[in-house]
Amino acid sequence: MAEERRPRRGAAGGSISLEQQTLSDIEQDITSNKYKLTNLGGRWIIQDPAGNEIFAAIDNNGDYIFGTVEDIRKQYLADAQDTKGGVEGLRKRLFDANYISEGDFKSKNSTAFSAALTNLGRDVANELWSSYESDVAWNTPLSTFLQSRAYGRDEGPTATRVQTTRLNANQDINKFFMEMVGFEPTKAQRKEYFDLLQEAEKKAIRKTARAGDTAVITDTLLDEEDIFELKAQVLRPSLKGTPLEQLVAGGGKLAQQVTELKEYASTYGINLSTEAAFGQVRQQLKRGALKDLSQQQSQIREMSKAFYPNLADLIDKGVSVQDIANPFIQQKAQTLELPTASISVFDKDIQNALTNTDADGVSKGPGVMSTSRSELMFRSDARFMNTKTAIDEAYSYVAALGKLFGKMA
Repeated sequence: MAEERRPRRGAAGGSISLEQQTLSDIEQDITSNKYKLTNLGGRWIIQDPAGNEIFAAIDNNGDYIFGTVEDIRKQYLADAQDTKGGVEGLRKRLFDANYISEGDFKSKNSTAFSAALTNLGRDVANELWSSYESDVAWNTPLSTFLQSRAYGRDEGPTATRVQTTRLNANQDINKFFMEMVGFEPTKAQRKEYFDLLQEAEKKAIRKTARAGDTAVITDTLLDEEDIFELKAQVLRPSLKGTPLEQLVAGGGKLAQQVTELKEYASTYGINLSTEAAFGQVRQQLKRGALKDLSQQQSQIREMSKAFYPNLADLIDKGVSVQDIANPFIQQKAQTLELPTASISVFDKDIQNALTNTDADGVSKGPGVMSTSRSELMFRSDARFMNTKTAIDEAYSYVAALGKLFGKMA
């Protein structure tokens, strides 16, 4: 049985506005009945604890009830009989709202009419859930709800417009924030995104006309980049007010790209700070393009050529500064008997080898340092005297002297 429609009255019996009491009513219905939101085959539905789908009906006052699909269909039909136009008027409004196809409307297909009431009940339930989740007051009568879905009819049968529900918009912006920064948007940000999306979708219409046998399509529907830009528009202010450490620690895509950009810069001998890397990623977000870091990576390669002009030709051929530095790093590690991982491309000796400069920064010619000169440079490090190689060489030198003067056998 459908739950009995509650009178919209205050505690003292006085009439109160829908906006004042709806949120608490919806919360009471959802929490007391233990309703839950479930993704079933890519479609979001409301379910009771037993797993049965829950639907909702609204009337032209905006009052609502939850119930089974049979309850909700009966409720809509009963309400229609008390409304001007009756059941046929409801069927016409469902057609205008794209719940019934033109063919099924003209043939008065009863199965299609029943399916339309089912889908209407599902959509209303989802919107009520969204109101509960977003703390947005529910004050939508049935006529307004259907009118909001009546897109394309007044612009001819060849006009198409997409309209995203609040529930789907909330899920999309939640997913975007989690992917980008690792935390969810606020309720105000969810509302901001839905308002921006609604306004954009009102202006985005695809019209199809025919020229002989050819279909001519004027396409202004929102594409992936348009949607990304709307989401980014909501996200950007958060980036200014949130500590950098929190953003980087969030594990979202922005943090990942900051790390990726720093690592890429390092391979080209550029010591990019977290702040600088984040600034470049944020700039890309302003352009609505975060699919990859190719533009920033190109800038880093240009910076690298400026820092290492003697390596510019190799960099243009796809050779990284790290690739060029690796033989010197291995040579220094072997000479000083150090772990290779302890020596980076930014090591002072490695930088001198890459730029072919001496300890005073004086250039010794084009190209990189020769391995014989780099060996001498590494051996001049005080730590070399404590290596096994240095000690063995010292013993050998002493032994040679002893033989020379006849002191040793």
